[in-house]
Amino acid sequence: MKHTRNRFFRALVAVVAIALLLFPSWLMATVFTAINFVVAFGSIFTSVLISIWLPRWKWIGAVVASLLIAVPPYPYWLYTREGGEWYLNFFHGFRISNLPFDTFGVVFVVSLFLFAAIFWAIRKKASSNNS
Repeated sequence: MKHTRNRFFRALVAVVAIALLLFPSWLMATVFTAINFVVAFGSIFTSVLISIWLPRWKWIGAVVASLLIAVPPYPYWLYTREGGEWYLNFFHGFRISNLPFDTFGVVFVVSLFLFAAIFWAIRKKASSNNS
């Protein structure tokens, strides 16, 4: 029974952490464009796969995903033309004085903590031999 509760709690932690990571991009998707949601979802998915298949590289994937979540593609480095074509244009219209570095930093750190929660939730227990 305790094992089932532990697995349920870990699954709940993972789902809540992923939902919190996706919430800002989902909110932007309802207002502007879904590209932020697609990038956030893809980066979280890739980071989780890296943590499962290449556990030593999991924090590199988490840092990259956190950067993509903290500095979202639209409007900071991805734009669209009238015809719906996307193109890269890094920080167009922004100056160093009006970029929200403090917000980027807070979101980056919170994202890393949420990835730590996800990694804790999906980690495999080491098997012990008590023979």
